[in-house]
Amino acid sequence: MRRYAEQTWGQWDDVRTRESFVPESHRIIQYDGDSIGCIELIESSAEFDLNKLYILPEYQNRGIGTRLMREAIADARSKQKPIRLSVLAVNPARRFYERLGFRITQSTPERHYMEWREVEPPP
Repeated sequence: MRRYAEQTWGQWDDVRTRESFVPESHRIIQYDGDSIGCIELIESSAEFDLNKLYILPEYQNRGIGTRLMREAIADARSKQKPIRLSVLAVNPARRFYERLGFRITQSTPERHYMEWREVEPPP
């Protein structure tokens, strides 16, 4: 994420990044016993907020993020709740989320706000 933050804001704030890690709300992603990232998916009464899905670059494009997101989507579907997230405009992860059915609901110069919502069948 550092590269995308620097492209967006010109700098990386290591202190702020470390402070945003709250162990109680994060799950560490492991692969073959190695810690390779984290996910922060917060459920409220109305929705799920995906605040982070970070996977080390050397473990990306192996289906790990897709599997985690499909599990989250299945949970959201069963509870009839949307999943909301934001992605930096320069981050190619936008295409990853679009492939999973997320749609942009709003954009700013820095971010795309996205949502997955179960599509209601036609009457």
